[in-house]
Amino acid sequence: MIRTMSTRDKLLSEIEAYLARTGMAPTTFGSAVMNDKAFVLRLRKGKGVHADTVDHVRAWMAQHPLARRTRKTEARPVAFQS
Repeated sequence: MIRTMSTRDKLLSEIEAYLARTGMAPTTFGSAVMNDKAFVLRLRKGKGVHADTVDHVRAWMAQHPLARRTRKTEARPVAFQS
C-alpha cells in the first residue's frame, strides 16, 4: 500500500528544509511565525494543523526567505531594503 504524505507531513518537511537552509532554531521559528516556541516540536510529535495555519506558515516562509546568524547562533529574518 502506498502512503501519501499528509498536509502536516508536507508542512513539516517544508519547515525542516527552511530551518536547515537558514540555520534558524525550531523555537525561534515557532516564536516568529506562530508566537509559540513549541510549534515545531508539536508538529514533529504528530500534532495536526489547520489549513489556515498551513497557509500562514507558508506565507511567512515565503516573505522571509533569508536569515542571518546572530552571536547566539540563532537566525533571525533579514529585512529587505529597497
